[in-house]
Amino acid sequence: MTEYITSDDISDSLLKGRVTAAEIASANEYVDRIASSYGVTAVTVTPLAKKLAAAVACRECCLNLIGTDATAVIGDRQEDVYSIKYKVYDQLVKDTEARILKADFLADDEKDDKEERGAWTRTVSIYRS
Repeated sequence: MTEYITSDDISDSLLKGRVTAAEIASANEYVDRIASSYGVTAVTVTPLAKKLAAAVACRECCLNLIGTDATAVIGDRQEDVYSIKYKVYDQLVKDTEARILKADFLADDEKDDKEERGAWTRTVSIYRS
């Protein structure tokens, strides 16, 4: 399994030091599965893949911490800070997954213009009625 992130890559001030090794391993496996679905065997860790792994680890951490800290309620809302952060990280994971391509797991010299054309251009069919 490729190591996309370590505990040092977690930059969220609230979650720094709270993300467990199991959550980091789970995030690395999550992103590795996406790379495998593209058929990539020799993965190069790129910034977008690293961002996705960090977001997944933070999302899992927030899910595990919801309801554990009664002092972390924001304002008069009944949601704690981990619940709110979970929603933010969940949306970040969805947005990043929608953007990630096979090219995001390859080194620059491994990208074949023919095979990786989807990373640079899109073809749109236009019809007249």
